[in-house]
Order: sequence, then C-alpha cells, then structure tokens
Amino acid sequence: MPSDDSASQDAPNSVLFVSTVDISLAKVSHKTIEYIKLRKNNEPLRDVQKTIRAGGVHREEFHPPLALGPNDYIFVSVNCRRWWKREVISISIDINLRDIRYVCDEQLGRYYRKREENVEVTAYCQPVTATFGQLPATTASIIEACSQFRLLIIGNAGVGKSSLIHKVFGVDDVHTSENIRGIAEIDREFTSPTNERFVVHDSLGFEAGDERNLDIVKQFVARRKAMPKLKDQLHAIWLCLEIPYCGGRLLEAGAEKFLQERDTILNDIPLVVVLTKVDQLDAQLEIDLPANETLDNYKSRYSNDHCIGPLHRAAGSDATHVTVSVNDGYSESLTNLVEATIENMAKYRVHEAPRFVASIAQRVSIKEKIELSIAIGKKEYWNILTSTVFRGHTLQECLHVIRMDVITVWNFNDPDKVRFTSPIELTMY
Repeated sequence: MPSDDSASQDAPNSVLFVSTVDISLAKVSHKTIEYIKLRKNNEPLRDVQKTIRAGGVHREEFHPPLALGPNDYIFVSVNCRRWWKREVISISIDINLRDIRYVCDEQLGRYYRKREENVEVTAYCQPVTATFGQLPATTASIIEACSQFRLLIIGNAGVGKSSLIHKVFGVDDVHTSENIRGIAEIDREFTSPTNERFVVHDSLGFEAGDERNLDIVKQFVARRKAMPKLKDQLHAIWLCLEIPYCGGRLLEAGAEKFLQERDTILNDIPLVVVLTKVDQLDAQLEIDLPANETLDNYKSRYSNDHCIGPLHRAAGSDATHVTVSVNDGYSESLTNLVEATIENMAKYRVHEAPRFVASIAQRVSIKEKIELSIAIGKKEYWNILTSTVFRGHTLQECLHVIRMDVITVWNFNDPDKVRFTSPIELTMY
C-alpha cells in the first residue's frame, strides 16, 4: 500500500480525468437532500435542485471528463433537511488529486469515495495521461447532448408496466405505480443505478368518465416539450393496454380520446401502443379454438376484431402497436417493442442523440445495438480517419478510445467503471 508521501510525489506530474460524480444518501439517514452544488476549485459546475431521500443517488456526468491537476479539487455542497424538524443543514465535501491517486494506486475500481454525516460522494476517474485526455471517445459528444433516454409509460395498475421496464432495460430496482395501486406521480423520475442511460415517468391510464389524468398527461407533455435541453425532453411514449380476452373491451373512453387527439397532444413525440399479456390471450384462444379453424387464423381474427380494429378506429391505421409478454418464450416480442420504438423515433425525426441513447439503454435487442452503433460509428469514424484527429497519438490510445465506445454502446452493468479503467486493457494491444 503506498504511503501518503508516495501519492503526493506522484501527483504533481499527473492529471486525472473525472467522468462521473455520485452523491448518495445512506439508507439509515433521517435527512433529505434538497439542493446540490458542485464546483471545481472556485468555478461553478452544476447546481441541482432535487429531492433525494434515504438510499437515493444523484449522478452527474462530465463530457469531456474534468481534468484534475495537482492543485485542483472538486467541491460538493449539499443542503439537507431533517425529517422531524425544518432545520436546514449544509454539508461540504472536497476531493483532490492526492485523494484520488491514492485509491487508484490500490486498484480499487478507479474511484474515490468520501463520506460526511451519511452523505457520500463518489468520484470515478480515468487514470490516463493529459495527451490521451485530448482524444475523447466519439460517443462522448452524443452522451453530452443527451445522457438518458426519457420515456413516459402510461397504463392502469396491473397492466404490466414495472415488468416491462425490468425486462427491456435489464433492471430490478425500478417500480412504477403498480406497487402503489392507483397512485402515480408523473413528474417523478424513475431511474436505476444499474442502468444509467434511461429515465422513466409513470402515468396512470385513462379511466372511463375521468378526464383528470388526460389533462395531467397533456400538461406534462407540454412542459417537457418546452424544455430547452434535449435530455429533459420526452423522447417516446408507451401507452400500455392489457389485451382483452373473453370479448372484453380494449379502450376506455379516456384512452380513445387520447388516441384521437394524439397528433395535437404529442405533435412529434413518438407513441407506441403496447398490448400486454399476449401469453394469456394465447392460452385462452387455445382453449376456445373452433374445430374448423387453425390457431393462427383464430388469433388473427380475434386480434383484428378486439384489438387492432378498435385501435385503428380511434388512432388511425398508422398507429404503431406491438403485442408483448414478459414471460418465457416471448423475448422476441420485447425486441419488437424496442425496434418499433426506435423506428418511430426516426420516423418522427427525433434527434439522433436520444435514438442512440435509447439503443444503449435497452438490453433485449442485440440487433438494434449493432445496427445503430454501426450506422453512427461509421459516420463518426470515417470522418475521424480522414481527418487529423488521430495524428500525434499512439495506436494504443486510439484503440482505447474505440474500446471505450464499444463498452458505452453495450452498456454493461459496471457501477465501478472497471471495464473503462481496468489494467486488463493493457493486455489487449
């Protein structure tokens, strides 16, 4: 283990690049974070007004990474409120190069972590030379433009929204209003530390005779449209409807009205109608199958009569719909949902960055990751190869940048950024 002296001697000739800073509140805390300030030395970086409760995490990413020299430090200040009284507490934490170098020399995941009064700050760093820091990964500009795919998911409790999120984005810790029956806060952001590339907003469905939620959705969409930053705007909407069987009704009056007015309400925000629990329909149709009809024909006829027909009458024949199930044997349906979403984003001319990040965020369609990353990668790398960007850099530095792009696109669950900074990379060249 290196001593403090050896770390300080190494630091003056070093520059580290901090790509991510996490601010978290311990699960045992009785405080709530209400405001966060980040500074580099005396220079303001980010001011964030956000409620973080016990066990919560807020992440700030920097593209390009923050260069931290021998005399530099990152300063994090949070304002907290205790739950039993209205006292505001200020907690300040600073991280300097010597701190980060000391932990990186120990190869503990390439991060530095510091805690004060149950507030923890974690800085993830890339231990690279200053020359390498001038050669950014080509995905960096895309992530800087839009760091998360922002999705609104609409549907009644029990329709399967949480299960869809878990399967499509490969997470286990995001729960929509289905766990609190009948309650949804549309402005609340659902995120996961195991997949940082998406954020979900949850809305209840449109109950018969109740237009309040339709008004809430309209107002929310309008607010998001008006936001100047691309990452804060809505990139897609899933309207989740449970497939009716035994002759049930697909659309309530509120859902019909939403679909009829979708062009006015949504404008250029892509909508996918997600027909859930198709496995239950398949099981029921097998039981009810007429003697003189094949199962495929019967399913097609039933779907046209009870699902596709009502949907097209309300929304028009160009409404995008996908039938899905999260059960075993239906993984292709989830792939179809992802591909339909990204195709719809292209159809409505959604900016390239959210489409790219949507492909990164999803974890079911290998085809979509490959095709979209190749399409954008070709454009980026062909431009680079015909320019002077790579000149003056070693082959190892150039290959490292490409490797970082590949890891970013495949979006592995890697909270400690080991794949970005592991010594294993040295054996690859």
